[in-house]
Amino acid sequence: MKIIRPKKLQKNDTIGIISPASSPDDLSKIEDSVKYLEKLGYNVEIGKNVGKANGYLAGNDKERIDDLHSMFQKKEDRKSVV
Repeated sequence: MKIIRPKKLQKNDTIGIISPASSPDDLSKIEDSVKYLEKLGYNVEIGKNVGKANGYLAGNDKERIDDLHSMFQKKEDRKSVV
């Protein structure tokens, strides 16, 4: 089996943050993470449904899959998707 490794992230690349499973208990951790990644020189995009809740999940099925699809559809700054 051939291992595929994505290219190393470079400054000004974009990192997308989504919640495809459960929502974080403390959204300030997301905010702190965004600040840290931006301090390292990356752009950060948060999915529009991060922070939503539907029972123990981060929004309903459509909202969670929409965030996932949205991030994969973005082409700017994307190096590789494995």
